[in-house]
Amino acid sequence: MSSLASRANAVLALTAFADYSADQGKSVTISGSTAIRSNSATVPASAIILEEAPTGGTVTVAILGAFKGTVLAKLSGTVTGGARMQQAANGTWLTDAASGGRVVSLIALESGVSGDLIEAAPLTPLVLA
Repeated sequence: MSSLASRANAVLALTAFADYSADQGKSVTISGSTAIRSNSATVPASAIILEEAPTGGTVTVAILGAFKGTVLAKLSGTVTGGARMQQAANGTWLTDAASGGRVVSLIALESGVSGDLIEAAPLTPLVLA
């Protein structure tokens, strides 16, 4: 891409490091042109999966803090609309615990329970202790 070019939105097509065919709404880190599902609740994720893909396929991700619009977030706990959400160690999201080491990156726009995909507004990842 030219140094003069810019994107209208922060969406990237990356190579799936593993099988992400059931991972819409989970967080990832980015290494070069590869998306790697997040495995830490305290290391900030770079993006969230918009479109799934199998290993080696093309996964579409939205950059947290730079994406315009909303995303779907995969939950691993009960969340109430309006709540801040933190990363879980398996790439999913849960209600901000309000204490301890964590990374808050989303605001829930609707309520849901573990396993649900809910609409959320992305934030620039905020590392909290």
